[in-house]
Amino acid sequence: MFLSIIIPAYNEEKCIASCLRTAFAACRTVAEGGPLSPHGSPPAGPAASGNSLPACRPVAEGGPLSPHGSPPAGPAASGNSLPACRPAADEGFRFEVIVVDNNSTDQTAALARGEGAAVVFEPKNQIARARNRGAAAAKGEWFIFLDADSTLSADLLADTVHAMRSGRMAGGGALVRFPDGASRVMRFGEKVWAALSRAFRWAAGSYVFCRADLFRETGGFNESLYISEEIDFSRRLKRLARRKGLRFVILTRFPLLTSDRKISLYSPSALLRFWLRLLAAPRKTRRDRESCDIWYDGKR
Repeated sequence: MFLSIIIPAYNEEKCIASCLRTAFAACRTVAEGGPLSPHGSPPAGPAASGNSLPACRPVAEGGPLSPHGSPPAGPAASGNSLPACRPAADEGFRFEVIVVDNNSTDQTAALARGEGAAVVFEPKNQIARARNRGAAAAKGEWFIFLDADSTLSADLLADTVHAMRSGRMAGGGALVRFPDGASRVMRFGEKVWAALSRAFRWAAGSYVFCRADLFRETGGFNESLYISEEIDFSRRLKRLARRKGLRFVILTRFPLLTSDRKISLYSPSALLRFWLRLLAAPRKTRRDRESCDIWYDGKR
């Protein structure tokens, strides 16, 4: 199988390097047939516990962060050209990682190239459009849409690949978890979302996977929406899956570790104003970029 991991990124220089390192590490572990399997247990140690998010940190002057030294030479560093996919040890699992630079004004694109990802550019600052741009460039049979402030574990990826290879899946998502130290409000929100995600089989936007051909058949993410495009996509993909005798699943064993940064970036009053707008006029709010300012004002 050939998997494309697509990461939309707008001013994500604090997080993109750690996100990419975990994504590449998870892919290599699965490709090498390591200790993590759909039926195995999670590895020991704090990084594997699901509770510790690699630090999102500012970029020091002097170039991209990379644990491997200099940025890779060749096509991957040149801009929008995609690097060759990385072969698995058994040639049965191949993957590529694509970062969609969504008109960033910081070092997001340079950092992503430095970590070995392909980078494509989407000039209009919109999450749905960025994801669709990444999908258009992707070559995989399966897509995973991953948020830049999230950590992809090898356990979750192994579970996902197992579901993909079952032959019965159209796509799905995973439960999400906030890091240790998250506030009670965020822990409550985590539980509420878990209940909704299980009950309605809605994929969180931070982790959506699907067959590439079915993604195209649905038309991709709805570009009239500035938020909740993942719920709209989940609904449409579920309908298509039913017609084809396939399933849409929410994986629950290994939640995706994702950032709780909005609670620290915005005041309680700003967050409350947004939710009141959404509850009062959901259709209008979801389609108006200015109303969704906590997603698009560039604060990270």
